[in-house]
Order: sequence, then structure tokens, then C-alpha cells
Amino acid sequence: MPKHHDHTPGHTPHAAKHHGQKAGAEDSAIQDGLQAIYGDDRSDLHVVERDGSGLSRLLTRIVLGLALFAVLAFGGFFLYTTFFDQNTSKQALVLSIEAPPEVKSGEQTQIIINYSNPSGIPLAALELDINLPASFALSMAQPEPTTPEELIWIIGSLGSHSDGQIILDGVWLSGVPSTTTVQALAAYRPGNFNSNFSDIATATVTTLSSVLTLELTGPEIGTPGQPLTYTAKIKNTGLEVMNNAQFALTLPTGFVLTSSTPSLEAGADPEWELGNLMSEAEALVTWAGSFTADVKDVQQFAAVVSVPESDRQLPQASAQWFTDVAGSDFQTTMVINGNTDKATTEPGGTLRLTVRLENAGDTDLSGGSFLIDFKPDSGIPIIWSSASLAGGKLTPAGIVFDSAVVGTVKAGEKKTYNLSFPIKDTLAATEVDEWTATTYVTLGETQVQTPPFPISMKASADVSARASFYSDTGAPIGEGPLPPEVGEATTYRIFWQIAKAVHELQDVTVSATLPPDVSWDNRVLSSTGNVQFDATTGTVRWETSSLPANEEATAEFTVKLIPGEEDVGTFVKLLSGTALSATDADTGAAVEAESESFTTEIPEDTFAVGKGTVVD
Repeated sequence: MPKHHDHTPGHTPHAAKHHGQKAGAEDSAIQDGLQAIYGDDRSDLHVVERDGSGLSRLLTRIVLGLALFAVLAFGGFFLYTTFFDQNTSKQALVLSIEAPPEVKSGEQTQIIINYSNPSGIPLAALELDINLPASFALSMAQPEPTTPEELIWIIGSLGSHSDGQIILDGVWLSGVPSTTTVQALAAYRPGNFNSNFSDIATATVTTLSSVLTLELTGPEIGTPGQPLTYTAKIKNTGLEVMNNAQFALTLPTGFVLTSSTPSLEAGADPEWELGNLMSEAEALVTWAGSFTADVKDVQQFAAVVSVPESDRQLPQASAQWFTDVAGSDFQTTMVINGNTDKATTEPGGTLRLTVRLENAGDTDLSGGSFLIDFKPDSGIPIIWSSASLAGGKLTPAGIVFDSAVVGTVKAGEKKTYNLSFPIKDTLAATEVDEWTATTYVTLGETQVQTPPFPISMKASADVSARASFYSDTGAPIGEGPLPPEVGEATTYRIFWQIAKAVHELQDVTVSATLPPDVSWDNRVLSSTGNVQFDATTGTVRWETSSLPANEEATAEFTVKLIPGEEDVGTFVKLLSGTALSATDADTGAAVEAESESFTTEIPEDTFAVGKGTVVD
């Protein structure tokens, strides 16, 4: 049987061979294309995935690199501007004041206000308000203020990274020592904001000295009664005029000033007006006096030079001088109304004055005499004709005790002279309510005096109380039956009066209590103050804050009486005793007065006389 070869119909084996070769070539070409497109990862050709090309990867890396560079650049810029770049500021305005930390009063001074915008944003509506102390007398400002009376500068706009300043020149005039503040206020609006901002700067200036200097000279040792002279030299060491300078002196206790240059008015405080002191000018003040007999040990004179500012004095320089006073063997003292420094008396009272002489040394002192001098020379409200002078003689110079009265004061001896002076009940318009008494003593070569002893009248108030049913003309001002009847209401008008007082009275209170059968009628009239009734205590009280000297005051009110059967045939009490209390505005002393109680028998009312007994 012949051998057969299988083959596809229509194809010969040769043709099949050639076809297989061609297919292999095509597969190879396809594989190369896939290799170029997808690379080596083609495990599953049924899933088609696109692999990145080299160009894509390059572009991706470039983009990522640029992003990283941008991040690093921004971070570096942030770190640099935050920590290293000192020329970049977030502060929109820098405000500062240049002023000397310490300055002499009276010398030229310059104050500079600096302002700047260190930011990159311009400022708008910049306004500066400068508060200068009163101690700085402004003479020039550059530039001139927009509002001079308030020292306000309207700068307007201020560009970025720009600055400016205000220069102020003037004379610094302040108390010594003192510390003063200069202040600058700023208001502005940054260009990137719609709201206003503010800032403040301050500077402190200390004043420890002045162009005015003060030097005191005088005796370092003295004795009581010895005439002593002292000098003060005041100099202006500055370049500016010091206007209206004043020199004031504090004298030690027991030093009696007798004269000075420039002179002082009698009784005036030791203060001298020096006028305007030019540059390098000097002024001299001298004063003379002596220490009183009771002074010993080191005594201090204190002085100060000042200049005025508004309603006060600014101290510029001060100085002290010390004098050692050797105690004297001879002592004289004066006591008035039990006091050794000042005394008060009252109208109708008695002024009691004692002079004591004592020789504490080992040697007798002969030829003694003394004079008691009252100042002023006239107008003192003493009844001289009734005075007890203890051997002294009343002369135009004062009360004189000559050597025939005093004589010799032996070693260790004490002599006492007691005088009394009755005071008038009322003061005339020309009479004074304050005066002084001074004792001048001569014993051999020794002459001493006591300090001037101030005496003042204590305000003596008088209060009166009365009741009336009729007026002075006989018209009824009361109501109801008179004489009063049992069970019927009768009203009376009560009058209080405070008489004229020597001094002003303060915190004045007048009070009284209504008896059980009397009630408050609530009709009140007063020339000053208020009248009130306390129903709980039954007290009527009249109060006023002050009553000027030599002025009287009145108050009136009504009360109602309803008598009982037990009151028939008697007078019924209408008001208890009236009491006044106040304070003397001049002396600070308490002032008191009283008025007695009264009944329905009211003799001051001439139309009601004999009609005070209660009837049935």
C-alpha cells in the first residue's frame, strides 16, 4: 500500500514551508516593536500596560527638581529674613526721644523727637503730639508745630524706609531736686490698613542742681542777747536771665530779727524778692538779730532760693548755717495764761502774764530793769485802768520795771512778777483781736529778750432763746387761748439768736429738747443753716457750717402746748436749756455757750405778761 503525506488542501508542502518562514520573520519584528514600546516586562501580553519612556522620566525629574528648588528657596528666604536680615522690620513706626538724662535748672536744653518708618509699607495720616513739662520753656521748634498751643505736628504721609525729626530748644526750669517726664504720642495709618494705629515714647529728665547758687556766712559762736549779723550771697552762674528770684529764710527758734537789707515790713515773714538776676549777677541779703535768753546749743539757719512757676515756688538752691549759742547764766521767761509759747483770751476774760528772772551764775547782777512791750501800739482791747502791774509803770513805750523795782538779782536768785489785764466785753471796730507781748531785760552788761509772745482773742459766741405769743406791735403770732387752757392747744413762736463773734465760727450747732407736753409744729424760718426736729429724741437742732466774724444769726420755729389738769395754776416749761457748740476758725478752739430754759411765763413779750398760768 503506498505511503501518503497529510497536507492542507490547496497548499503544497513547499508553499507551507515558505509561509512558516515569513511568519517567523513577522513575529520577530513584532517582538522588537513591543520591546521598544513596553520594555522587558511583558509576562502577560493579554494585559497591555504602557511603560514610561526616558523622555517622560526626564521631564518628571525636571518638574520635581524645580518644585524642590522652589521650596528650598522660600525656606531659605524665610530663615534669612527672619533671623539674618536686620534691614527688614515688621514695625511700621519707630518713635524715640533724645533728651539729656540730667540737666541744670535754668540752662538751655535741647530735646529731639525722632520718628522713622523701617517697613516696606508707607504710612498715612501721621500726627505727633508732644507733651512737654511746665519746667521746659520752649523757645524754638524746628519744624514749627501745626497747632502751636497744643504742640501737635501733622506730618501726613511717611514713605517706606524714611524718617524725620523734631528739634525743640528751650530753657529747663524745674524744682531741685526733681524728676520730669517728656512724652511723645504718635497716631498713623499703615498703607495696607484702614484703621488707625498709635505709639508712645517717653524720656525721663532729672534735675539735681540749678544755675542759681546760694552761700551763707555768719558767726559760728554767739551768746543770748549778743547782736549777730548774717549774709546770704545768691549768684546766677548760667547764661539765661533768672526772673523773679526769691530768697526765703527759716530762723531758729529764739532768734529775734531786728533788721535786714533789703528791709522787711514789720511783722513780715523773712522773705526777700530779688528781682531778675542776669547772667553772672549776684544778690546779697543781710539780716541781724539776737538769740533770746533761753537759747543754747547749736542753732540752724536754713535758706532757699526759688523762682515762681504758676502759683508755686520752684526751689533752686538751699543752704544752712550753724551758730553755737553758749548758754547764759541769766534766764528770763514769760508765761501768759499758763502757756509758754502762745495764749488765747476771750471778751470779758482776764489776761494773766508772768515774767520770771533767774540768775544761775555765781555773781550778783545789779542794775536790773525790764520792759514789757505790747504790739501793735494801739487797739489792744485791754482795760488799762483796771490792770494790775506788779510795780511796773504804764508808759508810751510799754510797762517799765526800773532798777528801783528790780534792783540786784543775786547769784542763784529767782524773781517773779505777776500781772493781770482785764479784757473788754466787746471789741470796737478799731480794736484788734491779735497782738504780741515781748519782755526786754537789762542786767548790768547783759541785755536779753523773750521771743514775741502771740496772744489772740478766742471767739466768744453768745446764744439767746425766748418765746413770744405777740409781735413787737402786739399782733398775734401764736394761736389758741392765752392764758393756756386745759385740753386746748396754744402755739408759741420760739426765737434763737447767735450774737456777733470775734472770729468766724465753724460747724455751728444749736440744740434744745421739747418737754413732754410740748409738740413740734413744723413751721421754721432761719437766716442761715437748717432747723430740724428729731421726733425720736424730741430734740430741735439748728446747724450751719460757718458763721462769719461779727455777724449774727437767727432762727425761729413754733411749738404747740396742750396743758393737762395737773398743770392748772402753774407755768409750763416750753423749752429746755439751749446749747451752742462751734469751732473758732482762727484758733481752732472749741466755743460753747448756753441759754436757760423758759416757761409759759414769757416776760420778754410785754403783751403776754401775766398770761402764762394755765387755767381750767
